[in-house]
Amino acid sequence: MMDISTTLLGQMAIAWAVLCAVISYFLARKKVRAPILAAVLGLFMSLVPPFALVYMAVLAFLRPEPRHNQVSA
Repeated sequence: MMDISTTLLGQMAIAWAVLCAVISYFLARKKVRAPILAAVLGLFMSLVPPFALVYMAVLAFLRPEPRHNQVSA
């Protein structure tokens, strides 16, 4: 019978949370105005893996936000 260590399970959960946050940040960079907030939300969504996957899919399918050119006088 295979036993899974609690320490290993905790390390995997932390690695999953960090991975979800990084992926969320890179997906949201050009699609939302606050990509860091999107990364934090992805971190919290990673506590329930199906929610995290749906959240990253939504970020992936968002249209890029148009950038406004600033004209300096």
